[in-house]
Amino acid sequence: MPKSRLTPHNPGPVEGLYDAPRLAQRLGITTSTLRQHRLADPRPTWLPEPAGELNGGAVWRAADLENVEADRSEALRPGKRTDLERPGAPQRARKADERPGVRELNL
Repeated sequence: MPKSRLTPHNPGPVEGLYDAPRLAQRLGITTSTLRQHRLADPRPTWLPEPAGELNGGAVWRAADLENVEADRSEALRPGKRTDLERPGAPQRARKADERPGVRELNL
């Protein structure tokens, strides 16, 4: 019987389950990054809770991972920066002489 080629979207011999290396490959991240996300508190909303453990490692159901790429890309999309804005302040670039500690060089 020939071995089937495992790909990120082919869960493998245990049909319908993804282990950490295969899920990491599917997401384009390392297994250590996946582990950090899984153990983070709070866990990222795009990563579902593992269905269980198999041989000491977390496994996920393929059905639970149906939209994981779309959910992850939405969660990673940068938002509008609000830490630099002040209410009512005009939005303009500051000149060098207006920045503390910065002087223009006249060569």
